[in-house]
Amino acid sequence: MEEPEQYYVMDIDGNVIGPLTSNGLTHLVTKWQIGPDSPIRGGDDSEWVTFRDVASALGITLPESVDWRANRKSAIAKEMSNKRWGCAIFLVIGWILMTWLGLGFLFVPFLMYCILYLLFAKLFEAMTGLSVLGVPMWMDVRVKRIPGQGWDFLAMALAMGLVAAYYCWRIVSQ
Repeated sequence: MEEPEQYYVMDIDGNVIGPLTSNGLTHLVTKWQIGPDSPIRGGDDSEWVTFRDVASALGITLPESVDWRANRKSAIAKEMSNKRWGCAIFLVIGWILMTWLGLGFLFVPFLMYCILYLLFAKLFEAMTGLSVLGVPMWMDVRVKRIPGQGWDFLAMALAMGLVAAYYCWRIVSQ
C-alpha cells in the first residue's frame, strides 16, 4: 500500500503545520486556516509554493484570493454570531435551572465573574499580543507551556478575587 504524500503548510497566522495528507489540507481549507495564497511544500524539503499551485493536483477547488478573504470574513462573523447566541441561550437556561434548584442567588456572582474574566482576558490579549482566550488553561505547564496560558490563569484569578472581595465587602458593611 502506497503511503500518501505529506505536506507542510503555513497557516494564516504564520505557523507551519505538518506533515499533512491531502485530507488534512482539505480540513484546514474548510476551517479557513489556509487559503489560496498560503505557502506549502512537500515533505521532501521541496521549495515553498502557494497553495493554489498544489490545490488543483489534490482535487481541491479554491476561489480567488479576494473572494476567499470575503468568504472567510463572512464565515467568521457568522461563527461569532452563533457563539454569542449560544452564550445568551446558555445564560437564560442556566439562570432558570439555578433558580429551579434553589441556587438562583449564585447566578449574579457567576455572571459577574464571567464578564470580568472576559474583560481581563481581552485586556491581556491587547497588552501582550498573545491569544489568551484560545489557550487550554488546564494543560499541565510542566509538560508543555503554551504562550498566554499564564495570562489566562491571571485573568481567572483576578476575576474570582474581585467578585469574592465585592461580596465580602457587602457582608462586612451590612
